[in-house]
Formats: sequence, C-alpha cells, structure tokens
Amino acid sequence: TAPVVDPVEDQTTEVNTPIKDVTLNGKDNSDQPVTHEVSGLPEGVTYDSETNTISGTPTTVGSYDVTVVTTDESGNKTETTFTITVEDTTAPEVDPVDDQTTEVNTPITNIELNGKDNSGKPVTHEVSGLPEGVTYDSETNTISGTPTTVGSYDVTVVTTDESGNTTETTFTITVEDTTAPVVDPVEDQTTEVNTPIKDVTLNGKDNSDQPVTHEVSGLPEGVTYDSETNTISGTPTTVGSYDVTVVTTDESGNKTETTFTITVEDTTSPDVDPVEDQTTEVNTPIEDITLNGQDNSGKPVTHEVSGLPEGVTYDPETNTISGTPTTVGSYDVTVISTDESGNTTETTFTITVEDTTA
Repeated sequence: TAPVVDPVEDQTTEVNTPIKDVTLNGKDNSDQPVTHEVSGLPEGVTYDSETNTISGTPTTVGSYDVTVVTTDESGNKTETTFTITVEDTTAPEVDPVDDQTTEVNTPITNIELNGKDNSGKPVTHEVSGLPEGVTYDSETNTISGTPTTVGSYDVTVVTTDESGNTTETTFTITVEDTTAPVVDPVEDQTTEVNTPIKDVTLNGKDNSDQPVTHEVSGLPEGVTYDSETNTISGTPTTVGSYDVTVVTTDESGNKTETTFTITVEDTTSPDVDPVEDQTTEVNTPIEDITLNGQDNSGKPVTHEVSGLPEGVTYDPETNTISGTPTTVGSYDVTVISTDESGNTTETTFTITVEDTTA
C-alpha cells in the first residue's frame, strides 16, 4: 500500500519574500517512516529532510509546479503536486531627481536615472518632456545635452520592471535667458550738414539665438532708424553733436545699451552771388546791389561790407547796398559773408564814381 500524504495547498508569494513554510506529512500503513523527494522548487527555496520542511525565499518570478514523491520502506510511492507562484507586484524604486535651472544654450547638469526592482532584475526608463537639445541615453541611463529654447519643461520618467510594474518620477528643467545680448559697437562719425551720414547697421546677437529688437533715441533731425533692416540712415539738417543711444532687448527682456555720437558740422563756406562792377556819375544814385548768400546748412548768412563810397550804405535788413556817392574815385568794395558756423566767403567788386558832366 502506498503511503498516505497530506495534500499541500498552492501558494503565491512576492519575489524575494519568504514563502510560507510547507511541512510534508506522510504516513504508511506499516507505521514505518517514509521519505520525501522534492523537485521543481524555485531558486532560493529548499527542502530539509530532517524537518520535512520546504522553506526559503524565491528569487525569480515564475510559476513552479512542485512534485513530492513519498516512498515507504517497501518502495511504495505516492506523488503529491502543488504550485508555488512567485510574482512581482511591487513597483520599482527610483531615486528622486532634483529640479534644475540652466542658461539657454548651456549644457545641463547630467542626470543619471537610478532605479531598482525587488526582483533584482533591470528596469527600463521612458523619458518624455525634455527640452529640445536634451536627450536620454538608455545605455547609460543618463539625461544630458544643451537646451536651445527658453521655457519650463516638466519631465516625466516612467520606470518599468520586467513584470510591467511602473513608477513615475517627475522633475522640472527650467531653461532661462539671463544674459544680455551682445551688440557690435558703433563708431562715432562726423558728417557735413545736409549730407547723408554713413549708414549704421545695428548687429545684435543673443545667446538664445532668438531675434533682438533695437530702440534708438537721440538721432539728428533727418536721420531715422529702420527696424526692418536694422539700419540708421538719412541726411541730418541741423548742425550739432548728437549722442545716440541704442537699447537692444532680447525675448527675455535682457537689455544692452550702446552709445555713439553723430557730429553734424558745417565746414562749407556760404555761396554768394558775384556782384558786377559798376560806374556811376558823382552825386547820382548807384544801381542798387542786393547781396545774395546761401549756406549749405540752410541757415541765414550775414554780410559785412567795407570800402563803400561816401553817401553809399549797406542795409542788413534788406541785404541791399544803395545810395548816392558824393566823391569821385574808384572804390574797391569787400563783402564778407559769414554762416552760423563761422565759415566766410569774401566777395569784391568796384564802384567807379566819375564826373563826366561839364
């Protein structure tokens, strides 16, 4: 007669967690001891023939069909089977990741993802939400790179073990631009009034690689800034020294101030119409002479007249020389015309006063 063996219940346990001990109870009708031979146990679980106990900690997930062959002294056998199911229902443990802030176009501090599972098996990470320019390397479990766009990026890491249990880890990478734009310096320049300046192109670059804007103030009248071409150009109409300020701003509001001077000067003498010599009879009015002077600045000119015959005068209100000469002679008249910048033009002519009357 084969031995009688108590049935063993199936059991389910978490991997790397001790099973409930199983005691094998067998009895033979001969009342002699029986022996048990156990096979199919999970790794980490053993049978102790001294205590007839199966115990231990299974280290590998799986379903294990265990067979116990119980034999009496006469060689009669009874086979008992049961199942130990080793499962992994525990999510992986993942080290938290600190938030970090970095300057745009500057490498982030490398982030190493550290995950551990109770099964002792590797875990995998899936990463989403990274800034452009930053990537995850699954070979090294490292997030690294250089973000190219300003913003706040909520990054999600889903860590999965071999049994499909997941852990979600979140952190934020803030990419900011705190660096003022770099602007090429602008040279001072000097130009003649009513003459075009040398065009000035404003060149600004930001570390974010985004466009910058320029605000220009202090330009001379007649000179303007074109924001489409980033060019200052035009023809200044007024003499003076003009301190020009350019405020260059990036998309994050960082500013750079650039200053330069445009000096508008008048170094050109006035243009004065020539005056023809004239001959007149003594005590007879001369032909009126109107002095016409024009300056490149567009401003009035003044005339200083010397050498006129007695009886002939210059009226600065009307710029006219007129009168009746009273003394015979040849008179070399000099006109000095002066603009507002002190440039002068000298004009000469002769008034001949004669007496041809008997």
